[in-house]
Order: sequence, then C-alpha cells, then structure tokens
Amino acid sequence: MTACSTRSAGWPRRLGAGLGRWLLGERRGGRRRVRYGDRVFVCDAQHHLPAILAALPDFGRNLADVVLCLGRDAPRVIDIGANIGDTALLLARFASGAHLLCIEGDPRFLG
Repeated sequence: MTACSTRSAGWPRRLGAGLGRWLLGERRGGRRRVRYGDRVFVCDAQHHLPAILAALPDFGRNLADVVLCLGRDAPRVIDIGANIGDTALLLARFASGAHLLCIEGDPRFLG
C-alpha cells in the first residue's frame, strides 16, 4: 500500500457520513461570523468561503467587473441559488451600487 492510499483510506466513510448529514439537513460545528472588507456575514463553521476569501481577497471580482460593465448607476442583479449570499457580499464590496434579489430554496442555507 502506498503512502497516498494509507492517508486517504478512510475517505469513502467520511464522504458517506458527510453525505448522510447533508441529506438529513444536519449542521456540524455551529455558525461563525466572518469579516470581509467592511461587511460581516454568518455561515456554517464548515463552509469553505471564509478560507477562500482569506486566500484570495479579490475572489468574485470578475463578477463585479461584469456588473460594472453594464454602465448603470444602480444595476439590478438576480442571484438564483444564492446559497449563503456570498455573491451579494462580493457585489456589495466591489459594485456597491448594485441592487440584488437573492433567491435560495434550500432551507439549509436560510438559517
């Protein structure tokens, strides 16, 4: 058995356990508040967005650039499948004049 296979031998079990929690709508680890620019958002402690924003502070800037290219003072954006509202957060930072309508149907992200 290689070093790689011994380290990852438990991944099917971990994936199955995580999938089971997801299907049952269980949260693990509670919630946490995260500062991003001058904004604060709340997400599950297990969500990957805080680590992504810490590593890539301009993450999502390309979407804001597209919105800004519309040439409107107050562009309107509809985010269908808004998850935890990360697109709204990014646009608030980089395209602050945008008006957003965020729609999320999955109750796991509404809390």
